[in-house]
Amino acid sequence: MKIDHVTIAGPRLDRLMRRFAKVGLAAERGGAHSNNVTHMAVIGFDDGSYIELISTIDRGARSPWWDAHIRHAAGPCGWAVEVDDAAREAARLEALGIPVRGPVRMQRTRPDGERNEWGLTLPGSGGPGVLRPF
Repeated sequence: MKIDHVTIAGPRLDRLMRRFAKVGLAAERGGAHSNNVTHMAVIGFDDGSYIELISTIDRGARSPWWDAHIRHAAGPCGWAVEVDDAAREAARLEALGIPVRGPVRMQRTRPDGERNEWGLTLPGSGGPGVLRPF
């Protein structure tokens, strides 16, 4: 298991991208999520992990993920780990008595038209990545 990414939220994706660029961390636009509400940019690292900058496509829209963090420019809001098999990891966590939602199939389309797909498992209660990784 390794860190996949950390998520940082704000009300304007372009502003987040500029602020990170000022400290030498250039972000690439990653595209809209399948919820059609949020979009993101990626700051990638050599080991495959990344920082995800997230905001709503339409400023002020209500986000299904980290809405308060986005609206109030709260910054860090979640973290994710990469596992080989999301369903197997969900079963392992449930066997330990940890409630699990998922895995749920998710996707987003990158600006170059390429579609990224993944399985998302949300351990515990509360928002994704708040206490435990997703």
